[in-house]
Amino acid sequence: MLTRLGLRRAPRGELTATERRVAELAAGGLTNREVAVALFISPKTVEANLARVYRKLGIASRAELGARMAGAAVVGKHPM
Repeated sequence: MLTRLGLRRAPRGELTATERRVAELAAGGLTNREVAVALFISPKTVEANLARVYRKLGIASRAELGARMAGAAVVGKHPM
């Protein structure tokens, strides 16, 4: 179904494009509501994406997310 719609799942354990964008904005200091407005999605969708990001990256907080995303930016690659 996703292929037919032109959407793809990320390889197992990697962030999808949406998860990565939500993570980048959240790590940049935006609130869930601000991320939702920026990406034209609901705050609940932001929460769900962040929950998946935390699980995939093995982290438990927004502070850890910021550190992980900053570390990935220094190296010049995506966190996963």
